[in-house]
Amino acid sequence: MRKIIVLIFISHLFLYSCKNDAQKLNNQDNVLLAKDVSVTSPVIIDNENNPDWTNSLNRDAFLNRAFKNALTKVVPVYKIGPLNFENVENLELTPSDYIQQHMGYTDDWKGKEMPTNEIKEIVFYEKWFFDKEKLKLSKDVIGWCPVRLWKGNGKEGKKLIFYAYPKVKVKGIKIAENIKYEVPWTFEYPTTNVGFDKSNFLTYIIDGIKSGKFIAYDPIYLVDKSKRKFSVEDLTKYIGQNLNPGLIDFYLKSILFEEDWYFDEKTLSIQKDVKSIAFVQYQEPKKPGDSDTKILFFIFPKE
Repeated sequence: MRKIIVLIFISHLFLYSCKNDAQKLNNQDNVLLAKDVSVTSPVIIDNENNPDWTNSLNRDAFLNRAFKNALTKVVPVYKIGPLNFENVENLELTPSDYIQQHMGYTDDWKGKEMPTNEIKEIVFYEKWFFDKEKLKLSKDVIGWCPVRLWKGNGKEGKKLIFYAYPKVKVKGIKIAENIKYEVPWTFEYPTTNVGFDKSNFLTYIIDGIKSGKFIAYDPIYLVDKSKRKFSVEDLTKYIGQNLNPGLIDFYLKSILFEEDWYFDEKTLSIQKDVKSIAFVQYQEPKKPGDSDTKILFFIFPKE
């Protein structure tokens, strides 16, 4: 009898411990995952389809200075990708002529500056956090890599040039304001993630909208910068379906980020301030030439 009582007591302790762990998990600010989210994503900085999304980027303040400091070894850069960025000291790109070779320079470029107009993409290695009380998504940029895209002799070239892993995080000068880009909802190489519980994240947002805790805003914001609030009824009508996270998840294409970027040339540190996020869904075009995507709604951090 005593053994049975002891076993029951232990079972209750175990269940209570599990419940507490679950409560701790649910109370964490980062609802993207229990603890940590690591994301690798390329960002097109010359968006031909939506040029106004990226034309605020100050290339001179960013790329020219970054390349100058990398080529002259003012700041170390590396020849290794994100898998081993915590131990890159022995992989520094030196000297400058080797960096130029790594950049994919052709003979007719020798002695010339890097044509930064051909840097059309930046690959970021980041950690994401989400403050569920303030609705603020934050990104810690661990490293970044400029990507050169060019055409010549009927061929297209692509080169990941160098990897910067700033040891010191400094909020430098603002180099881009309200820059916008999409990160795919379903991650595929070269866009990857570790630990992003996208279904949990979407469910948290949708449930918050339905309960009135969060506000969804009309995508007309992209056109006139207004912040027109959606009621639950308005949003349901606009989306054309019930606010069911599972059904919405099934057709989601991407998350649209709106950010300010800051750059410090002495450390090559980039920092981002996420100003809004929007969910983008696939849709069937009503007629030829129509877009096959639809921005569902925006979420802004609480002031």
